[in-house]
Amino acid sequence: MQNFYTFAEDVAARAQALADPTRLVILRMIRHFGMTNTEIASYLGISRPTVSVHAKILRGAGLIETSEVGRAVQHTIKPAALRQLFTDLQRFLDLPEG
Repeated sequence: MQNFYTFAEDVAARAQALADPTRLVILRMIRHFGMTNTEIASYLGISRPTVSVHAKILRGAGLIETSEVGRAVQHTIKPAALRQLFTDLQRFLDLPEG
């Protein structure tokens, strides 16, 4: 039972990173446009530190990687990690195929 609950906690923690609409938009922007924190902040009309906080949550969930490009901070989405989250959620809920 403990492993089942531990697995549930892990899936919930990673899924929680996606539970904010701003983070979902940021993920899409990272995936399609490769924008820096400054560009994301400008586009969304939020502060750069706020983008950094959202990125930290996504990075903590293992869904993005972050690197510095000169003075800019750039993120890369981790498609395999997102797919694994969806697979784990499907497995945890024991959803039928189709």
